[in-house]
Amino acid sequence: MTNFCSWLAGAHCVDDHFRQPPLASNLGLGLDGVWNAALLDIRAHAVLPYNGRLK
Repeated sequence: MTNFCSWLAGAHCVDDHFRQPPLASNLGLGLDGVWNAALLDIRAHAVLPYNGRLK
C-alpha cells in the first residue's frame, strides 16, 4: 500500500506540473491524439507503463 500511495503522490505532482503553466505551453500534449486521428488516420492508442515492474 505504501508503494501505491507513493505512486499516487507522483501522479499528483505530474498533474500539478501540467496544470500550472499557461494552456498554450501544454496545448501540444493534448493535441497529439487529435492530430493522429484526424490528420494521420491513426486510430490506435496505447497506455504503456514506463517501468517494467508495473506490469
